[in-house]
Amino acid sequence: MTSNQRRVILLRPLLLLPCLLLLPTITHSQDDSWDNWDWEPKCPDGFSGYRSAPDCKAYFICNEGTVASPTTQCNFGLIFNEFLSVCDFDYNFECGSTRPPSGRPTKRPTVSPTARAVPTTPNPTLPPNTRSPSANLGIEDALEFAKKDINRKLFVYQSGWSDWIPSTQYRYDGFLRGLQVMYLEGVGDMTFYLGEDVSGMEGTKVGLVNIAAFLSQSMKETIKYNACDENNWDVIDGTYPLSNACGQLEQSYQDYSCPPGTEHMQCDVDPTMTQKANTQANWYGAPGPLFCGPTSKYPFVGYWDYSHTCDFPWKDPPEYCTDYEGQKGGKFVNEEAVENRNGRTDVEGCCWWGRGVIQTTGICNFGMLNYYLGKRAADEGRDSRYPHIDFCKDPGAVCSREDHPELKWIAGMFYWIRSLQTYDEGWNYFDNLKSFVRGGMTDDAFIDAVSGIVNRGCHNPPCGSGPLDGGYERKENFKKVLEVLLEEDGSPRVYREDDMPTFMPSLSPTKPKVAEVDAEDEDEDENKIITPGP
Repeated sequence: MTSNQRRVILLRPLLLLPCLLLLPTITHSQDDSWDNWDWEPKCPDGFSGYRSAPDCKAYFICNEGTVASPTTQCNFGLIFNEFLSVCDFDYNFECGSTRPPSGRPTKRPTVSPTARAVPTTPNPTLPPNTRSPSANLGIEDALEFAKKDINRKLFVYQSGWSDWIPSTQYRYDGFLRGLQVMYLEGVGDMTFYLGEDVSGMEGTKVGLVNIAAFLSQSMKETIKYNACDENNWDVIDGTYPLSNACGQLEQSYQDYSCPPGTEHMQCDVDPTMTQKANTQANWYGAPGPLFCGPTSKYPFVGYWDYSHTCDFPWKDPPEYCTDYEGQKGGKFVNEEAVENRNGRTDVEGCCWWGRGVIQTTGICNFGMLNYYLGKRAADEGRDSRYPHIDFCKDPGAVCSREDHPELKWIAGMFYWIRSLQTYDEGWNYFDNLKSFVRGGMTDDAFIDAVSGIVNRGCHNPPCGSGPLDGGYERKENFKKVLEVLLEEDGSPRVYREDDMPTFMPSLSPTKPKVAEVDAEDEDEDENKIITPGP
């Protein structure tokens, strides 16, 4: 449930109860006397949250496009209000619509809702990198012109049914710093490609399209969820095993070793390591953050109960969920061991889940980051961008280091330069990138192939791991990024009139003094969430 929805609920009469409080979960069969017995619940592609049955008498939960709960019927003659995600009286909601409830509250709420955090990016602690003579100079210029639109149109996440608000995890400053590290320094002999081998404006466009392809996938993978750490999403028999930290869909992250000849770069698995994810999904009842630790601390682990209700702001005194910030429902249940798809019931050595904007996973990838950019490089006498960060001792640094917000971007770009820019399995990434630009940037085949590589490991899914997930959304993201980074004629982004502040300071001495507003301040003001009072 979103903050906006919570605020609305607080303003309604106290007769309105959360639907999860009214009923235990009930799975209906054809023998039940229920109008929807022959209807199968389905979730929109990539959607997480509540959905209503056709007659609004029942609801179910979706998690990233997959049905994640049995269908549950509202009790006491109520219908499911999709606007508020609660079982409600029929006079407050018209089935099949999303109209807000009418009427005014009978009294002011006694509990103030929790304010949303304002997105911030810490000031850089390192001087900016100087441009390399071989780098395409037009790239950063176009990005700077697009900065405001990148923050307010691209780096946003879905809150509730339709609200998109600025991400607190991903901001332009961190992105640019990460890009500078990866195109000027890179990892080993690999750098983020910016069209350096193509002359003139065409080279700039090639570099911007590579960035657009990367951002389009990032928006689908993590930015839309405001997540840096991998979410617990693999549902088994209607539950989310806590041992999913070890690997989801039969994967084992701690066994992802490096290819022959590079084994010396990978991290050692430390069975005593303890880690806890910094982010998790934010839908109502979403599983808590992944965690790992030795069997001496966690002999076995259970599951996450998403149906548990723990948020009662209308009580006196109010009661709130306490497992993670922003939680509205659910709880950890560790009464008995629950297996993940690999049969694991513990979380020892399971600290290698995905992290970053396109997630870096496993002991090889974190080991390579450490070998080239982290403490190991410094310890072995090589140049190191982060000599005090040991990614093998603390893989969570990718998401937790507020002094280095670029790390979550670097992790994703590291994946990009290793998996996309080197892809040449019947379809060469660089050749098709350049052909897309030279062909007028209108063919969907390029981004469809890129989406297949990112999501399924091949350019022409379905392949070994199944059909492409979220292909349409990835394609639309790509078009949206191109609209921000390029002009209508396909040239790199330049100054636009709406890039300037809306309000300018008054110079007239006869009028009241107006505080000066610069572009940066206005950008911050646009990100603020304004909520009407009661």
